[in-house]
Amino acid sequence: GCLDKAAVETAADRTAVSPWRLCTVTQVEELKSVVRLLPIWATGIVFATVYGQMSTMFVLQGNTLDQRMGPKFSVPSATLSMVDTISVIIWVPIYDRIIVPVVRSYTGRPRGFTQLQRMGIGLVISIFSMVAAGVLDIVRLRAIARHGLYTDKDVVPISIFWQIPQYFIIGCAEVFTFVGQLEFFYDQAPDAMRSLCSALSLTT
Repeated sequence: GCLDKAAVETAADRTAVSPWRLCTVTQVEELKSVVRLLPIWATGIVFATVYGQMSTMFVLQGNTLDQRMGPKFSVPSATLSMVDTISVIIWVPIYDRIIVPVVRSYTGRPRGFTQLQRMGIGLVISIFSMVAAGVLDIVRLRAIARHGLYTDKDVVPISIFWQIPQYFIIGCAEVFTFVGQLEFFYDQAPDAMRSLCSALSLTT
């Protein structure tokens, strides 16, 4: 292909060799390997979009809900993101100790799932987080319309703790998607480009 031409020596290269004009075959093959990873990298953007909702839409949604916990204590909406962390802490041992051995017995693979399967499962799970958030928002908007709560100071009579499922599900999706993505980029990258490809997975 067109990338192969970078390793073909021309008459001009014989007089003045420039690393910008003439590359080694190894460099060309390494670049091809990275280019082949880009479609998988692009799927990571979808999950990163879902993950980004935790610090944006979820917080704004929580700001309008009833944050009281008892008569004297209220829960700031941004602190509910700790549910995501708790979810990861719960799901990692479940994945390693229960899910992987069960799947391994069927597939025969040491890790149970392939990295692509693991990422795909995480993406599917993340859909349910968005569904949970969407259902809660429908209920919230109906409550606003029913009670006429249209000013910034009005509190919707729905507990903020109804947001817990959407945070918890994202934590589960993280265990599958983020870890699978890092493993995939590290394993599939050429030896000399593993650090670069691992960093590439974070650019999503």
